[in-house]
Amino acid sequence: MSTEGEERFHPTSGRFGGVVGIVIAVVVAAMGFIDGGVVTVPWVLPAAVLVGSLSWAMLLRPRVSVTRDELVLRQPFGTQVLPLAAMGSFAVGRVLECRVDGKRYVSAAIGRTVREVRRDRSKPVGEVNDKSYGAFVERRISELQENARQRVGDADPGGVRRSRAWPEILATVGAAVALGVTLFL
Repeated sequence: MSTEGEERFHPTSGRFGGVVGIVIAVVVAAMGFIDGGVVTVPWVLPAAVLVGSLSWAMLLRPRVSVTRDELVLRQPFGTQVLPLAAMGSFAVGRVLECRVDGKRYVSAAIGRTVREVRRDRSKPVGEVNDKSYGAFVERRISELQENARQRVGDADPGGVRRSRAWPEILATVGAAVALGVTLFL
């Protein structure tokens, strides 16, 4: 995936909760390091790290972006890169859902409330100003998908690529193991 010409869509939920979770984790962890700190129970520090890493991974890390030929779904513990030309159906409902080669790929980073879905579907297609951000993302991906299909033509657009988010995986697993060890000591 190249970041050249990348268009990023901001997430539609999770930011506030993610920031609050990380702030709480940092405050609790800092209190544990302060000499004579309030935190004297050994499991509190690993629990704070676990809450912080999960807040980051589940609420702040997920993102959706698109390049000229690919839709990039950044998930909590990995990234999926979908070729736009190979995508079948996709829709932004409560979550963004795409299908490539009969497999379903979902991202909770972009979504619409039930009210927005109902309102967007009741409006004429040309009426853009009052539509939700989810409808804008859906329309933009559709445009880029059509352009990618025209560029690729009959050639094979390639398959889905995946990569793991090792820092998030290691931080979460390490904090969970440390929490388990301190709970049973």
